[in-house]
Amino acid sequence: MRHTDCKLDILSGVASFLNDFILMPLFGKTRELEVVRATNPVVLPATTESIISVTVPPAFGSQLAVIEPHAATENQSFLVAKALVIPRGRRTVCRILNVSQQPLHIRKGMVLATIS
Repeated sequence: MRHTDCKLDILSGVASFLNDFILMPLFGKTRELEVVRATNPVVLPATTESIISVTVPPAFGSQLAVIEPHAATENQSFLVAKALVIPRGRRTVCRILNVSQQPLHIRKGMVLATIS
């Protein structure tokens, strides 16, 4: 578990690996939630809010959806805003607030939120 930086979140039922790059459910699906991931690497300046591009799972198409913070981001130094979105071509945007005094590096493919 140390080699892969595995974290178990029993409350949300998620196991994360490689600094939250890979997320796996611990239990069967209880709700219709999917994850959205950063489309590109981004550096967020300290104490700023940014709107970044995220990739949406194919099942959502162009229907109205809700983006909410993912349980894996609870202990990070950023906050994700809840929002109503209409994805276009598997993409939409996500508002992120860097609450730290340091620049924040968001990796391409990093899980940021859930969409339902």
